[in-house]
Amino acid sequence: MLVSHPARPARPSKNGTTLAKKDEKSHKNAPLIGIDIGGTGIKGGIVDLKKGKLIGDRFRLATPQPATPAAVVEVVAQVVEELSARPDAPEADSPVGVTFPGIIQHGVVHSAANVDKTWINTDIDALLTARLGSTRPSIAEGFELEAITMVVLGGVSILGGAGSILGVVLAALIVGLVTFGLGLLNVPGIVMTIFTGTLLIVVIALPILFRMWRQRA
Repeated sequence: MLVSHPARPARPSKNGTTLAKKDEKSHKNAPLIGIDIGGTGIKGGIVDLKKGKLIGDRFRLATPQPATPAAVVEVVAQVVEELSARPDAPEADSPVGVTFPGIIQHGVVHSAANVDKTWINTDIDALLTARLGSTRPSIAEGFELEAITMVVLGGVSILGGAGSILGVVLAALIVGLVTFGLGLLNVPGIVMTIFTGTLLIVVIALPILFRMWRQRA
């Protein structure tokens, strides 16, 4: 995934996997900072993309224990800050590449190896973006299903004209707690998506079935 340093307001790439075409062209041969998040150490270096080699020595800090999202991201920021102060540091608008020991889809962690299990269901894209100081317009992509489910579960009619903010807030809290609990149980992300979709179908279907039953009665 690609994020940027606080002094580098560059736009990260979609899904945190590749550079946007505009950035890819401008940074094709320029050096970039690369970060590797590991179970025992968080390593970083300035990479010459044209030669495929490190520029200077790499910098390493120990991975915090427990390796929670907040603790790890803080160390990542320290590594980036150290590398950015070097004479060979990338230009001010250069993105930062970060590797993570787990499966990431749409910026969300679905598995975590050698780090704390609280990483599961964490939006690492948003977390790193917030800490390193940049953002992008597509940061909420992939959350449409969850958002619609929370709104409908909160009592908002899909046809409009009914619902309340309090209901949506309570629904968001319930869905958040359930998905967080499933994450602690290491339930795969695809299963959570199926659960959310099923919940949405049930919430929409129940009122319709109830009205049909009352009309027949």
